[in-house]
Amino acid sequence: SLSLSLSHTLRFTHDMATPSYSFFRINYCHDGQVGEIILCRPPHNLISPDWAKELSLVFDVLLNDDNVRVILIWGEGEKIFTAGIDLNQLGSITAATGVERAAAFRTHLKEFQQPFTKIYKSKKPVIVAIHGKCIGGGVDLICSCDIRLSTADASFSVKETQVGLVADIGTIPRITRIINKGIYSEMIFTGEPLSADRALTAGFVNAVYPTKEKLLTEARVLCAKIAQNSPLVVQGAKSVIQYAEEHSFDDTLDYISVWNSAFIFSDDLQESLI
Repeated sequence: SLSLSLSHTLRFTHDMATPSYSFFRINYCHDGQVGEIILCRPPHNLISPDWAKELSLVFDVLLNDDNVRVILIWGEGEKIFTAGIDLNQLGSITAATGVERAAAFRTHLKEFQQPFTKIYKSKKPVIVAIHGKCIGGGVDLICSCDIRLSTADASFSVKETQVGLVADIGTIPRITRIINKGIYSEMIFTGEPLSADRALTAGFVNAVYPTKEKLLTEARVLCAKIAQNSPLVVQGAKSVIQYAEEHSFDDTLDYISVWNSAFIFSDDLQESLI
């Protein structure tokens, strides 16, 4: 039953061997069907090229685990989900001159973009639970996820504008598909934080919770609800959603008809009809 399934959400499986990482931890809950990626370098959880490379590796662990149906991302610490890119890292890039500096910056930029693109294109649904401040590259990260939840004290800042950069890891092409032009233009042009209340009204987050503890509890409940459905259907639905974002109404209907024509003979559908 659903109530029995949800009772498993807070029961972690500690017998699953996972390697040690520098910037992240992996947890499993709901009998291993929900995999959690935890930013574990508080208080700032800064983003760097090494951070981005490790995120890609950690995400692959859960993506390639057939038992994991849903991925949840959250961060350790009390007041900051992530303070964004480590500016000291940018300093080492800009220390070069001329063509070398431009080439180095582009190389690092591609390294930053890769894991966020991987998350966005993932066949598995990705939920992110944000507490406190989410700054700069953190907005790039959460825009890559399918569903965003936050605490009441959360805020979201496209801070790049204030340090002389155009947000370039993925915020602009993704946030324009999530909220209306007036809101995202204000965020990008000013670099000022968007409050949790305004983010909820704008549809940037699905729900706002009073505490981080309540946020994580409800995020795991949501993940459990998704995980109890057929992974083939959920992944198919995500594929169709992504297709619809980039194609016409008629093309999307054709895509759905092809998908369901193949799926109608699956065991999942036959079992649901019994």
